[in-house]
Amino acid sequence: MASSSNLLFLSFFLFLTISQTQAKTFQPKALLLPVTKDSSLLQYTTQIKHRTPLVPIKLTIDVGGNFMWEECEKGYVSSSYRPVSCGSKICKISRSGPCVVKCPPPHVPGCHDDSCNHLSYNAFTRISTLGELATDAVSIQSTDGRSSGPMVLVPRLLFSCTPSTPSLLRGLFSGAKGIAEVGRSLVSLPSLFASAFKFQQILAMCLSSSSQSNGVIIFGDVPYEFQLKKEARGGTKISTFDLYTVMERSTFTAVLKVFMEETKGMTRVPSVQPFQYCISSKNLGSTRVGPPVPTIDLGLHHKSVSWKIFGANSMVQVKDDVLCLGFVDGGLNPRTSVVVGGHQLEDNLLQFDLVKRRLGFTSSFLFMQTNCANFNFTSSV
Repeated sequence: MASSSNLLFLSFFLFLTISQTQAKTFQPKALLLPVTKDSSLLQYTTQIKHRTPLVPIKLTIDVGGNFMWEECEKGYVSSSYRPVSCGSKICKISRSGPCVVKCPPPHVPGCHDDSCNHLSYNAFTRISTLGELATDAVSIQSTDGRSSGPMVLVPRLLFSCTPSTPSLLRGLFSGAKGIAEVGRSLVSLPSLFASAFKFQQILAMCLSSSSQSNGVIIFGDVPYEFQLKKEARGGTKISTFDLYTVMERSTFTAVLKVFMEETKGMTRVPSVQPFQYCISSKNLGSTRVGPPVPTIDLGLHHKSVSWKIFGANSMVQVKDDVLCLGFVDGGLNPRTSVVVGGHQLEDNLLQFDLVKRRLGFTSSFLFMQTNCANFNFTSSV
C-alpha cells in the first residue's frame, strides 16, 4: 500500500501539471526570469504575467523564501483564479496556517469561505500577514539556456493572495506587488515549475551588477551560455535581501584584520556606514575583476573548494574616490554566522540543486570577459 506522504506528493504533482494538450504542443526544458537591479533600493526584481487576462506584476526576488505572495489589490480580476480549499491535500502540503471558515461577502480574490490561508512574509520589514492560498495562470518565458524561447502558460500556479496592506509592501521597491520566493520547498517557484513541466528542481542565478541591464534566473537543468566580449544558529546562507555580506563579529574581525594588513600600503580614509574599512581609490587603478585588492576566499565543505571574491565583489564604490570593503559586522549572536549578500553574488553564476542540496558556482564572470547582463534574451523562435 502506498504511504500517505506518497499519495500527497502524487496529488500535488497532478494538480500542478499542465494539460496534456499543451504539453504535446511544446514542452520546455527550462524557464527564465529576467532580473533587474533596482537603482534606488538595490533590490533584485522581476516581472511576471499573471491572471486571466494576463497582467504584468512586479515582484522582489528572495532566494531564501519558500513561497510566492502577491498583494491582491481591490479590483483584482481574473477568470482563472481559484481559492484552495481548507483541508485539501495541497493545503496540507504547503504547511499553511489556519483556515477561514467564513469570509464576509462579497467573495472576491483573497476572501472565500472554507479557504486555506498562508503566511506572507516581508523579510525587509519582518512584517507578515495571512493571505488566501490560491492558484492562477502565469505566463513565463522558456529557454534552452542559450536564448529565449516561446512563452508558456502554467494555468494553476500556487501563490498567496494577500489583502491590500501598505505595511506589507513597505521596504520593497516602487511598484512591487509582492515577493517571488525561490528557496527550497514544495511550494517555491522552482518546485512548482519543475512539477508543471517535468524537469529537474535546479535553479541557476546570475545577477547583473548594473541597474541598466538584466541578469537572469533559469529554472531547469540546461547548458548555460553567456555571450563573450572580445536555519539553526551557525552556518552560511545566500541572500538577495541583504545588500552586502554579513558576518558574525569574530569572523568579521578576523577577515577585516587580515584584509587591512594586506592593504596597508593603500591610503585609508574615514569609514562610511555601514562599512568599517574604506580606502582612497585615487591612483589605485583597476583590473579585469575590479579594484586591485587582495582576493577573499570563502572556504566551503572541503579545503580544496573555495569561492573566490575579487575586487569587483568585495569593494563598494561609496563616493567618487572612496572604496569600502563590502562586508558588515553582524554582531555577537546572529541567527546565521555568514550571510552572503547580493553585492558579492553579482556577475557570478550560481546553480542550486534543490533535491541534492548542492551549490555550484563559477566565481566572477569578469575573468571570462563577460558578465550576467550578457545572456541572450533575444528569442530563437
